[in-house]
Amino acid sequence: MKKVFNFLVLLLSIILIGAILYIIDFEYENIPTLIEIMGIPALLLILFITIIEFLLKVVRFNLTLENRIEFKKLVWPYFRGTYLSYLVPFRLLGEGVRAPIFKKENNLSYGQSLASISIERLTDMLLITLVVFYTISYINSLISGLLLLSFFMFIVVMRTSWPIKLMKKLPSNKLFDFGINYLETLNKMLNHPEKMFKVSIITLVCWFLAFLRVWLILIFLNENISFFNVISATSIAYLTSLISFLPGGLIGFEGGGIAVLLLMGVSQQIAVFSIFLERIYSFWLFLIVGIIMEIKNKL
Repeated sequence: MKKVFNFLVLLLSIILIGAILYIIDFEYENIPTLIEIMGIPALLLILFITIIEFLLKVVRFNLTLENRIEFKKLVWPYFRGTYLSYLVPFRLLGEGVRAPIFKKENNLSYGQSLASISIERLTDMLLITLVVFYTISYINSLISGLLLLSFFMFIVVMRTSWPIKLMKKLPSNKLFDFGINYLETLNKMLNHPEKMFKVSIITLVCWFLAFLRVWLILIFLNENISFFNVISATSIAYLTSLISFLPGGLIGFEGGGIAVLLLMGVSQQIAVFSIFLERIYSFWLFLIVGIIMEIKNKL
């Protein structure tokens, strides 16, 4: 039943995307010309950047674990968890489906998995919020400031032992035992400066590659735009994707990214094409390859 529901939501997403493209009168006949302008070498270079970014994320996840896992044994579970999370409504809710994958494939407890996933999202959101807070004037800076403050407060509280002590005072059951395991794992990680430094550096590199991918798409399309502006547009697109109820932040990411690029003077056709091409690399590619691999494994 859940699979059917997720499929229907994904189908709704595709229909909504098609409707939006129709409303803004996107000229589909220009797509072959735009691809020709970019060239196959450029498309392959961007694919290479996407692969490197993904592998670095696997390394980052491994660093957050108390006991490291052999890299090659973590690649497929991480990929599978990523693409399955793209099938679940609401981007943040999708993160929850990754924990059972790591439990099955790598024998990680739910608490350990979710704590590591939390570290990933925390470092991602801290970086993005900092970028928005310091570089963007297109949205209310108060929102960015409140987000930034809430993240820092969460980290400060989770570094202390009182949430764990409070949880241990509650009656013992599976849910609370899971909560204690989660809090203890998160606490150990946040109080490990060396690990957090390495995770933060890898996060910085991953986002640099994500920003670079969007910038290269625009540059190869002969659009004169600064890397700084691309960082701003991509950061806002990521934040707006978090409020979308559709899988993978669909519509939210596209709408936010296209709107900011238009405000920066990028032509409508280029803005739409570049954001959707970015999503092919960062979303649809994982989804399509994941589904193909699942079918192959079941044959």
